[in-house]
Amino acid sequence: MLRSIELHAILTAFLISGAMATAQEKPAFFDTDFMRKTASAEIREVEIAKLALSRAKSADIKTVAERMAADHAILNKNLRATAVAANLIVPDKMSADDQAKYDELKEFSGDDFDRAYVKRLLIDQVDAMADFEKARKDAASPLVRGFADKSLPARRAHLDALRKLEETIR
Repeated sequence: MLRSIELHAILTAFLISGAMATAQEKPAFFDTDFMRKTASAEIREVEIAKLALSRAKSADIKTVAERMAADHAILNKNLRATAVAANLIVPDKMSADDQAKYDELKEFSGDDFDRAYVKRLLIDQVDAMADFEKARKDAASPLVRGFADKSLPARRAHLDALRKLEETIR
């Protein structure tokens, strides 16, 4: 009887440790989805910023685009490092949805591009802020929560810059 209890205890401990290892190896859906979407968006943001440097008429928009390209390249690098550390796989290219947003902007130039660029980025930044706020609270991985939290100041600065641009191009 004692042998049976010991065996049961060992088996239970083994199963629990296996379940814990599986939980650590398999990231939560929220974390995976957030990082996948963010990776695609970061690539899109850099590419849209490059597009703005060649198509925008406003010098202010070109200045913001330079900052966006540099900041999002850093955010993308940090995202990828976080993904590796958290055992998450993120895409190397834009999703079809992000590609469509980029392609839509390619249709414009000059003043029309300036307005479309600011409008597109304002929508994207507001959406991203909501996603990052949610991730800093709800992500299962402390690495993902930390990435989201550390990324928010740059996102807020981008949103502020875009709102100022919006006032100047009306």
